[in-house]
Amino acid sequence: MRPSLLALFAAYLSALSAAAVAQEVVPTDIELRSAYCVSVVKAEIAFLQREIGRVDAAAKNSPTPEMQQYAAKMSAEGHEAMPKLAAALNRLQLYLLPSMTTRDPVALMAAMKRGEADFQEVGAMTERCSAKCNALPHDKWPSCYASCTDNDLLERVRACKTPTWLPF
Repeated sequence: MRPSLLALFAAYLSALSAAAVAQEVVPTDIELRSAYCVSVVKAEIAFLQREIGRVDAAAKNSPTPEMQQYAAKMSAEGHEAMPKLAAALNRLQLYLLPSMTTRDPVALMAAMKRGEADFQEVGAMTERCSAKCNALPHDKWPSCYASCTDNDLLERVRACKTPTWLPF
């Protein structure tokens, strides 16, 4: 009786350690990038929805036909971008979903939080650069924006809109 109890205990410990190892599988770089981009694209969609609403309201209250045309153009561009962003989000989520239960959730959540933070930083950077550069003469804008823009950050965030790194 004692050997079978020992064998059962060993099997139990083995099963526990296997389950622990299965839960701690480190996500691949593609999975981390996908998790990062899910939150970036979600934030982009929410931002775009808010902006379309603002532009549509501004179009109705525009005092001149030129401003109404500009607002209508901006609204159309926003509406055109929305399905592309939704498709990118769907693709990212479909890629990431199967691995969500087998990968380290802390790493995936950290990547998602980083995506949220980077998207917010892009917004803050845009506001800072606009405040600094828009007060200058138009011919100074390109050099001003170039000096206050984090191109690596912008590229990381922009790449999420077209996830060409995904295998399908």
